[in-house]
Amino acid sequence: MSKNPSWQGGGGSNNHPLRGGKLSVLEGGMRVVSFAAGGLLPAAARGAKITALTAIADIHTTLALLGGAKADDPRAAAAGLPPVDGLDLMPLLSGKVPRVRTGMPLALNVSQVANQTSALIEGDLKLIVGAAPFYLQTPAIWPTADYAYVWDKSNFLQCPRGCLFNITADPNEGTDLASSHPAELARMLQLLEAELGKKYEAPPGKPEMLAFIAALREPPHVIGPFAE
Repeated sequence: MSKNPSWQGGGGSNNHPLRGGKLSVLEGGMRVVSFAAGGLLPAAARGAKITALTAIADIHTTLALLGGAKADDPRAAAAGLPPVDGLDLMPLLSGKVPRVRTGMPLALNVSQVANQTSALIEGDLKLIVGAAPFYLQTPAIWPTADYAYVWDKSNFLQCPRGCLFNITADPNEGTDLASSHPAELARMLQLLEAELGKKYEAPPGKPEMLAFIAALREPPHVIGPFAE
């Protein structure tokens, strides 16, 4: 299980044929490869390839239930925290169901490289609101030279009113459907508004501790150098 796809902004990596990388809500920054193995998988499921939508939170819930624990967190609930949002993947991994999720939020007003970016998936559709870095189509072998240009604003996808993609038919997000499917755009924006209404965000702590985020937003988009 990978935490996130590779880093295009300075790690010399490539997520071809997808656009984007770490710090981007594009598919190249969201999709990762995982695998499951073990005696609890039925023989028919071994060697199978699954492309269904899942989230890293689902691993926690799945392992907890496999270990005989409960997936909920009473202490967190008593403290006013939202419920655990992971789902049990075993019905999917064992081949009993084709999917356990039909959609999920990817980012809710996240301010990291771009300010106030949101994204969610529902069915085949993906909505992006805000800006997404690294919106460029890289060749299979890349980079082969200096690539600081990935940080140019011209390589940011700008979606102030929402961009809409069919990520099943168009996984590299080349065709924005927002203008041709206004009803679907409106529906996805409503779903996003509902998710934003449920968002929980822990207090960020002292403002000076967030200086590294501010550094990432400005060229040359690096952290440091630091002095003791």
